[in-house]
Amino acid sequence: MIPDFLGTYDEIRSQLQGKLPIYDGFICGPAIVGSAVQLDGFMDLTPWTRDHLELKWLDVLRGFRENIAVFDNHVRMFPLDGDAHYMYYREDVLEAFGLEIPRTWEEYWQVAKEVHGKDFNGVEMVGSCVGIKSGSHLAYWTSLILSSYTQTKGASQGFILDAQDLTPLMGEAMAEVLKMLELQTIYGHPEAFEGCGGGDPCSLNIKAMNAGNCALTYNWGDSYKASSADDSKVAGLLKVAPTPGTTKVYNRETLKLEDCTEETCGGVGGLYYDDLGWVNRASYLAFGGWSAAVNNNVDEGQQRLILDFFTFMAGPEVSIDAAIPNASTATLVPNGVDPFRTSQLDVEKWVAKGFERTSAESYMEAVQESLDHPNAASDMRFAGADLIFSAMEEEVFKYLEQAVLLDTLPASEEARQEARMQAASTMDARFRDIVKETDAKAETLIPLLQQYQLDLGIYSKCNLKI
Repeated sequence: MIPDFLGTYDEIRSQLQGKLPIYDGFICGPAIVGSAVQLDGFMDLTPWTRDHLELKWLDVLRGFRENIAVFDNHVRMFPLDGDAHYMYYREDVLEAFGLEIPRTWEEYWQVAKEVHGKDFNGVEMVGSCVGIKSGSHLAYWTSLILSSYTQTKGASQGFILDAQDLTPLMGEAMAEVLKMLELQTIYGHPEAFEGCGGGDPCSLNIKAMNAGNCALTYNWGDSYKASSADDSKVAGLLKVAPTPGTTKVYNRETLKLEDCTEETCGGVGGLYYDDLGWVNRASYLAFGGWSAAVNNNVDEGQQRLILDFFTFMAGPEVSIDAAIPNASTATLVPNGVDPFRTSQLDVEKWVAKGFERTSAESYMEAVQESLDHPNAASDMRFAGADLIFSAMEEEVFKYLEQAVLLDTLPASEEARQEARMQAASTMDARFRDIVKETDAKAETLIPLLQQYQLDLGIYSKCNLKI
């Protein structure tokens, strides 16, 4: 089995291209599944999920059971982890400053601004603690915010590229994302450009928040589990909520950001507030979580053995110990496993492991809402998608470096908006080039548009735009 560290996607692709039966199965991120399916490399697990009751497939949360585990309407991977992004906030800090929990990305940076540099119980507060180190997690943060502007009707739309013709969804939408990231960074941690996110040792989202001087962050579930560690100053104080939404969405016909209406935002991702009106929110299942796949190139006997093993790992009795660690030692044995089953959302089980009840309740509610959300967004899973992700990371970092770290952009908002639109235009061009070049490769056996629509479960021959 190969975990996806240090570029081992390439090793998996190489083995599947050569029809090599070296490994019986793989544990990796779901992004590989598109390449694997076009090489007929991953076994169809649909019959197994239906026939083997010990797997308790319907206990798996909707976002993973119907989206991450599935490609072309067939189950190709067993979830071992439930990755999604959540917002973390200091409830006591917000109450002291008379601030509400952010509902939109606009409110997020405004709350950060109100708290940033202010004293709270003798501690100088930081508004938002998010690590944006180059080559780390910045593309995930960008995708998180972008999805709330570009996806309103569920995952079948796509949020980086349009699902009907692979048109990049950049322009004013990406420019607004860059503005949100810029403002978060201005009212953010002074080490933001050196820190990463996730559960890594360099995760500013965790270590700065746990130090007790941050008001807001967003991250995977690592942040919640780490907040209860023995060395944390925020145990029981850190609360969790779904990530914010937006009052504007991207019109794919006019290529403009437009105010939300009931028609545009009142569907699967919409929430209505008396003071804000309609807000669109897209839950982002970032990375997708560690998953298990069975090699189609090994004999049936080996497939049965690895299926039994993966069923054991993914089943509710074993996976719960990885999903719910002991609170005080959660950071000592980092496993990167977040809840992916309904049975793992029992607050009493978390309290029994040492987690404070009200914070656990807020985490369970955020997980349930995010992973069962009808407008959940997920990463692209076709050949070349990793190149698009890397290009986005590079261009977003370049803009933030100029706008905040080096402060080389003009001060006027008009000039900065022009720079944001230029960055969005550059990403648009790079994405189109990647699609064109990847489609032209001999090893691309299925056109990318068809791969993408298979990924989203919407493919039919008449659905393709020629």
